[in-house]
Amino acid sequence: MKIRISFFVLVAMCALLCCSPKPAQELASIEAVPTFHNLGLYWKPKAGAQDNPCSVKFREQGTQQWLPASDLWFDAIDHQQAPEHAMQYRGSIVNLKPDTSYEVRLTLASGEEATVNTKTRSEEFKVKRVINLPNETISGTYQITEGGSEKEGYVVYQAQENTLLSANKQVSHNVEINASYVILRGVTMKGANLHGVALGAVNHVVIEGCDISDWGRAVTEGKLKGYGENFNSAIYSKSPALSHTVIQRNKLHHPTYSANSWELPTPGTHPEGPQGITFEDSEGYHIIRYNDIYSDEDHKFNDSMGEWRNFSFRGFPNRDSDIYANNISHCYDDAIEAEGSGMNVRIFGNHIDHSFISFGLATQSLGPMYLYRNVVNFSQRAPYPTKKYNYGGAFVKIGSEPKQLATSKGSLFIYHNTLLQPATPWKIGSATAGASEGILYTSPTKVQSYITTRNNIIHVREGNHSVREQGTMDPTNDFDYDLYSGNIVSGVGSEKNGLHGLPVYSATNKTGEYALDPQSAGYDQGVVIPNFNDHFSGKGPDMGAFEAGSEPMLFGIHADWNLQLQNRAL
Repeated sequence: MKIRISFFVLVAMCALLCCSPKPAQELASIEAVPTFHNLGLYWKPKAGAQDNPCSVKFREQGTQQWLPASDLWFDAIDHQQAPEHAMQYRGSIVNLKPDTSYEVRLTLASGEEATVNTKTRSEEFKVKRVINLPNETISGTYQITEGGSEKEGYVVYQAQENTLLSANKQVSHNVEINASYVILRGVTMKGANLHGVALGAVNHVVIEGCDISDWGRAVTEGKLKGYGENFNSAIYSKSPALSHTVIQRNKLHHPTYSANSWELPTPGTHPEGPQGITFEDSEGYHIIRYNDIYSDEDHKFNDSMGEWRNFSFRGFPNRDSDIYANNISHCYDDAIEAEGSGMNVRIFGNHIDHSFISFGLATQSLGPMYLYRNVVNFSQRAPYPTKKYNYGGAFVKIGSEPKQLATSKGSLFIYHNTLLQPATPWKIGSATAGASEGILYTSPTKVQSYITTRNNIIHVREGNHSVREQGTMDPTNDFDYDLYSGNIVSGVGSEKNGLHGLPVYSATNKTGEYALDPQSAGYDQGVVIPNFNDHFSGKGPDMGAFEAGSEPMLFGIHADWNLQLQNRAL
């Protein structure tokens, strides 16, 4: 009898163990990829499915309260070019503090749960040693071949008071960096024949506080003769091994030659020419922040940043990258072109001015990409004040042709952006000179899936469309809860809860302050998005990039996202 009882007890215990939930460590592990202020998450449990949503909570280690973040997006696409990301949950936690440990908990609706401990990156870099550049004008190319390591820290190459790297159009680059764990700090560079800084197959390189101008050469033949050569850049790399760069507090300005516009020298010719930053086919993991990228009407950029492999599963900036609080202007095409993988790429808090397209996002092959709290100002297609040339561009350019369908299945979340309509500087054409389109598919045949918009102020020029979707009316797209002007051409139900009208801004606005008037549509009428607008004031979040009552937004070399988080209701 004792033996039979023991046997049944054993069977019952085995059954109990088999039916009990698996411990977290036995589930698929979570990959957490931190930057200074954000965190990318990847999880591929066996129970993953579109109808099994994954919620996210996080807390700073040592605290008790769990905070909600937005659900992870589930990628149900069988990516032949990136099978490791099929059937995977992906997403980001934003607005975190640097150099801080966090605990993250992921929970499926079906009950599976996993946690991960991680830490955001420190803004203080460990220094191995400092090398002072000569306190004089240096001609030729300055070669950097000595770097540090994760254990030892960075080797800092630092300018002195009179340091000037002047290439005088005699050499291709002012600086070539062929070592990892390098900081290039405070250097003025002029006159490179191709690129100011050329990066090799390196990682963990910081370029900060530099002033780069007068780079690039001219096209010598053909219809673009005399315009700037395409992709000559202040900072450039063509290495597929490039990763983990930090580009911050630099002035990248006034290339030697201009890009052509969409109208000159020949109407309809795609702009080509110099750029501020070009990373071709890199691995990703970049942080581009607090930069002033600007010029004038005679020395325009093609894009301020990007590359040419747009319809791909890499592209620029590829993955796990932040582009934020930059002040960008004078682009004949896209102010920021971020096309390709788009996987946990976050573009936020930037100011865009004097550019045709604000954000070129024509393909997101993986995603999710997050575009939030950006401010868009003057938009122009060409330099001359005629009615035709006065036509403005779009807030977002989107879409792949059907033959490139595989690169159009990544998710894109567009939250809390503001499109301004400044008065036109020309006495012809529209009365205002902001964007003419909101989300623009550049042809009726183009497609892009899994786009979600919320809480944007999409104020476009009179008589134009705020949202134009392709003829197939993709049901995975979700345009809603935006304040918009103009017309909508999109799927049934688009902007079902949106507000049609014009924003009215507070008369007391200061520079960098874009507060809605309390009587304006959109004031306190935004929808709550966990982790993106938790700390709003009033009855609800304000639509647009700015929450009334916050301190002015800062862009460029004087910006500091830590202060933005402290002083703004995000």
